[in-house]
Order: sequence, then structure tokens, then C-alpha cells
Amino acid sequence: MEFQTRSLQRQKLKRKNRILNVSITILLLLIIVFSYQLFFKGERNQDVIADYEESEGGGNETENQVQDDRNDQDLTVDEEASEDEDNEETEERTDEDWEPIGTAQQDNGQFEADFSKGSVNWNEMTQALQYATGLSDDEMEIWWLGNGGNLQSAVGIVSTFENKNTPYEVRLEWVTNEGWQPVSVEQLSSNPRQ
Repeated sequence: MEFQTRSLQRQKLKRKNRILNVSITILLLLIIVFSYQLFFKGERNQDVIADYEESEGGGNETENQVQDDRNDQDLTVDEEASEDEDNEETEERTDEDWEPIGTAQQDNGQFEADFSKGSVNWNEMTQALQYATGLSDDEMEIWWLGNGGNLQSAVGIVSTFENKNTPYEVRLEWVTNEGWQPVSVEQLSSNPRQ
């Protein structure tokens, strides 16, 4: 009788250990996947942008211009978010029925975005960012505005100055002869450009 009781206890202990080991393994896998997405998602986007700029001869001065504007206001652009802030991104809105904002640019089917600050294209992208976020020209801070992965897409990171730690990441797509159209707006829980 005592032997059977010990045998049953050992079997229960082995079963608990298996369940615990499987749970720990699943938890570790989830941590690895989350960490990969958290740390390498932004890096991948930067690699795509850097590759594009190198292949086009570095004609994109937008990031430097935005950084110079922020330095005038005693702000610095830093690629890393502060360690004490939560880096998890929040829900993305793609279900809006945004329309292209209209354009004064001639397209002819071979549009290439000009990211020079003050250009017609820059001004139209800024209008699209305002349209998607509801921010006015006076209150909107552009932390970054650049290539979105190809010559007919763009990504902007914008906020009010007061909400600089939780900016919006807005994705824009060029619609032939109709202008920039917002396709998604995502509020970030930290500012990757501050």
C-alpha cells in the first residue's frame, strides 16, 4: 500500500514537472518573439530607408533638417527610447475612410517623392499628416518624415509638443494624380525620435 502511494506521488510530481517545463518553454518563446519585434522592427525600417538613400545618392535631407529644427528648440533627436518608458506600440487604425488630399504635382505615372522640407511634396505630405491625425499646423510637431519603403509611400512621426512621448506614426501612400492618402495611424507608447 505504501509503495503504491509513493508511486502515485512520483507520477503526479513528474506530471507537474512536465507541465511546468512546457509552460516555461512557451513563456520563453513568447519573450523571445516579443523582444525580436520590439528591438528589430524599427531597425528593419531604418535599413530599408538607408538602402534607398544610398541607392539614390543620398538626396534625402529630411531627417537632418528635422533634427536641426528640434535643436533650435533645445531638443535632441535620439534613436533609443528611454529605458524607463514602455516601448510597446498600441492599436493601429486602418479602418478610416481617408481620401487622397489632392495635389498640385504633375504625376505622369512616374511619381518620385521629394522629401526636401518646404517643397510642394513636403507641404502636401504635411497636410495629409494633419488630415489623418486631426492636428492643426500650429500644434503639430514633425519628429520624422521620410520614405515609407518605396518611392510612392511615406511615414511620418508627429504629435503635439505636449504629447511628444506618445506620437502618432502615420503611413501615407501616393495616389496617381490625386495626392497623398493616409492608410494607417498608430499611436506609439514612446517616441523613437526623441
